[in-house]
Amino acid sequence: MISRHVRSPRLLWKEKYFKGANIIVENQPGGGGAIGQAYVAKTAPADGYTLLTYTASAISNPILKQVPFTVDDFKIVICPNTDPVVTIARKDAPFNTVDEMLEYAKTISRSSMTLVSVLLLM
Repeated sequence: MISRHVRSPRLLWKEKYFKGANIIVENQPGGGGAIGQAYVAKTAPADGYTLLTYTASAISNPILKQVPFTVDDFKIVICPNTDPVVTIARKDAPFNTVDEMLEYAKTISRSSMTLVSVLLLM
């Protein structure tokens, strides 16, 4: 999905913005995006030649996983699209709103409702 946001316009970018230089798209799958994110944040030279196109996982990975980067290691250059995200629950869940969900989360074990635990920490 993310790959098409780079692969599709790269030929136009090549001629219009990069003076004919090749644009190589290299997918680095794994770890919910954490492998590629860590590479760009900590290994790739800061010369502007290596760019990262990512989803919100670059924000959630440092919260949910042990990774060698934070969101502060990145600078947003462009946001080519918006990706709607929703939080859903079973129809018979004991809450109807975010506020009710957060109040409910306070009454249960943190390990049994991971997403809400993350929201409470933010």
